[in-house]
Amino acid sequence: MAADGVRRVVIEVPEGLRILFGELEERLRVELALRLYEKCIVSLGQAHRIAGLSK
Repeated sequence: MAADGVRRVVIEVPEGLRILFGELEERLRVELALRLYEKCIVSLGQAHRIAGLSK
């Protein structure tokens, strides 16, 4: 675990997705946060932090 209490993950995605490269990280963060919250794996606050959103 990193010193700031955060783990970093590298994800490989195929080229040719119908998402602009500049939007890819933000989109993946939001999608992951939504899914983890939906599955009751993270709290709403944790989902906000994963998605990079303010409360």
